[in-house]
Amino acid sequence: FEIATSNPEVISFSWTDSLLNRADYGSQWGMTLSFNKAMDISSALTPDFSVPGVFPGLLDLNNQSEWLDSSNLVLVFNVNNLSLQADSVDLSILPFKDLNGNSVDNYFYPNALLADTKRPELLELSANARIVSDNQSGSSIFLLDITFDEAMNTLEEVIAELFYNGSLSEEIHFKVFQSFWINDTIYRAVFEVEDNDIELEGHELRVNFAEDFANNPQDLVVLSDFINLDTRNPRILSLTASSYDLDDSDAEWRVMAVFDEPMDTSSQLMLDFIDASSLSNYLVLNNARSSWLAPTVFEAVYDVLPGSFNQEYVSVMPRIARDTALNEVVSMDIDSFVSLKFEALGIQKLAEEVSLYPVPAKSGEFISFEFNQHFAQLKVSFVNILGQRFEAGLDYSGSRTGAVKVPDHLAGVYFIEFRSANRVVARRTVYIK
Repeated sequence: FEIATSNPEVISFSWTDSLLNRADYGSQWGMTLSFNKAMDISSALTPDFSVPGVFPGLLDLNNQSEWLDSSNLVLVFNVNNLSLQADSVDLSILPFKDLNGNSVDNYFYPNALLADTKRPELLELSANARIVSDNQSGSSIFLLDITFDEAMNTLEEVIAELFYNGSLSEEIHFKVFQSFWINDTIYRAVFEVEDNDIELEGHELRVNFAEDFANNPQDLVVLSDFINLDTRNPRILSLTASSYDLDDSDAEWRVMAVFDEPMDTSSQLMLDFIDASSLSNYLVLNNARSSWLAPTVFEAVYDVLPGSFNQEYVSVMPRIARDTALNEVVSMDIDSFVSLKFEALGIQKLAEEVSLYPVPAKSGEFISFEFNQHFAQLKVSFVNILGQRFEAGLDYSGSRTGAVKVPDHLAGVYFIEFRSANRVVARRTVYIK
């Protein structure tokens, strides 16, 4: 009497395919095993899979499975419609035994199967603009990064297209040959934008034809109102000024612009003076006092500085202001907008209307003044050579005399300017120690 204790071994092991994906739904997947000795054919017909849901679940044993003889086995599985992602499935045939109950010696097969029947999904969409404007017009400027939730087949392109009112956009074109995979999960879609000076809201995005590493196709993704197109430049409906004839008596100049659409209120309108470039030495934009009165209305306040400048019918060109899509205002020349007559002698005349004491003055101290007439609603400010204006505290009751406090931390040469009803009534040059 002799007991056989040697373990059986697998001498041949093959299967239909080491990859299962959605294309295998409804088909059969087979495995063939050959052993070096006779096996107990009454033992279990199935191996063990390391990932739950592979068997039973994705795979069910087909009744065509059978022992061809005592050492050769054919296993046939039905592939069911089940979404499963198992990138690495180990296989064990430990349940198989020989006639003496000995288990298989080489029973474990790591990474024997990739079972991935799950469709890839979009994880994130990141565009470099949600309002496509002039800044994105041209080729390869509007970009959309599409992030998937798993490793993808980077040999396959993704198709990302924009539609408007059900039709493919005529202004934003997907450029498949310029688009590319950044890595195995992020695809960069590149678009060409035509600047047709048009504003269209509510473009629909459609993303399709991406495949994951196991060649499972994505579902079509449709996102309504994904982006707005605005390549239309804002227009100025009206441009008005507080005065169209400026002279030495004006302390400031106000210009009001009304636009045809809401604007980016972090930007400011500026005026270029046509054929009068030196005028910027006498009309200086006061950024602190200029402001948006409404999303479509901007008031630019210019300080009028003393000097000698005489020119009629100066034309202006508004610029820099941008709409909410950051499209810059349409350039336009407004002819003969303002005439100016600044006389250097006018400064001396204004200076003769007020006397000051003490001069030079000290920062933080008071300067007494006396006029040769009465003024109501008097305001006083100190202006430096850069046009910066510093409002001053005033002790004045409406008589001909009063006192003004020099703002702290001032030093150097300043104009002290007295205004009544927004007109300069006196201006003197003072030195502050």
